[in-house]
Amino acid sequence: MTLRTRRFIYSVFIAIFLLCVPLVILYTLGYRYNFEKNKIQKTGIFILKSEPEKALIFLNGKLQKEKTPARIINLLPNDYLVKVEKENFYPWQKNLTIQSRFTTFAENIFLFEKNQPKKIMDGNVVFFSLSPNNQDAVFIKKENVGKEIWHIDLEDHKTNLLYRLPSKTNETVNVEWSADGQKIVINQAKTEKYIVLDIKADNASVYDDLSLFYSSFREIKNKLLEPKNLDDFTFIKSPSSFTTTLNKKNKDISVFSNDTDNIVWQEKAELAKWSPNENKILYLKNLELWIYDFSKNNSALITRDSQEIKEIFWINDDYILILVGNTLKSIELDDRDTRNVTNLLSENKIKNVALDSDEQKIYFTIEAENEKGIFELSY
Repeated sequence: MTLRTRRFIYSVFIAIFLLCVPLVILYTLGYRYNFEKNKIQKTGIFILKSEPEKALIFLNGKLQKEKTPARIINLLPNDYLVKVEKENFYPWQKNLTIQSRFTTFAENIFLFEKNQPKKIMDGNVVFFSLSPNNQDAVFIKKENVGKEIWHIDLEDHKTNLLYRLPSKTNETVNVEWSADGQKIVINQAKTEKYIVLDIKADNASVYDDLSLFYSSFREIKNKLLEPKNLDDFTFIKSPSSFTTTLNKKNKDISVFSNDTDNIVWQEKAELAKWSPNENKILYLKNLELWIYDFSKNNSALITRDSQEIKEIFWINDDYILILVGNTLKSIELDDRDTRNVTNLLSENKIKNVALDSDEQKIYFTIEAENEKGIFELSY
């Protein structure tokens, strides 16, 4: 080989080296050539987390090697259809955008399990209510002899009869829990007598003094709520710094500050529930479901429906549950692209829905002729 040939080969290798080194450096720094846009671009990243974990990830229909929780790097700027799947769970999907040099997050993906409801109590149950700690429940059973109020331990499903109403009682019976979940109070419509029962002990007491009842049992401290007007209100479980009321006559939801007794927020609504993190309130207004964010001082429309929305709940800070018509639906609150809506159950004559978000269980009653009782649905 001549000296000239060796010098030529040497020069070619140097040229290749000088060309490749910048490309390798750019590649290492996350730059890629975008053939669609015919230019080199800095890539972006997806951070995806789901509950439960180890779910499959698809980007634009292509299965990724990573499973949740995942950090998927070196993605060209573009719109991606992100789909997360796990066997025996409803899928989650959303169109998300990757921008150059940025990370796109989807860390609150909740996958709902596909399950069938399980009957835990048979009979003509017309009322069901969970205790504040979700360990117990009370229910009203309609028998030939009249209405009976029962307690049920939700761990072992053992029951005990608490109270039997007179057989001729046709008025609405209201039952509510004490804050510690140890007692219930029974109030029949058109009466000012409040019967208090201990769910674990065989004893009862009666409140005739409304002022004493509201201050001691309901723990209402707000001076603006005078005892003579309190029967017009439903009290909504609230953060310790607030009292939240629903005026049953004019459909006003009011949030009072317990420090100043002033109304800090008010809206026309039929139902309302505070979020687990206690900075948002979910409320139903006509056929529309809204959220007011106290940290941002603004309201956002979540959904509207042509059918009646009968019940509303917070599953967690990122998902809600509603009973609309005879269908239980979960709704995602992340409003990027479209919200994920999952029909968890459709049954005729679902009533008295209650949610235990810690155990991920939904309780409800069915009053259809061919199927009556209390049911439990795990999600």
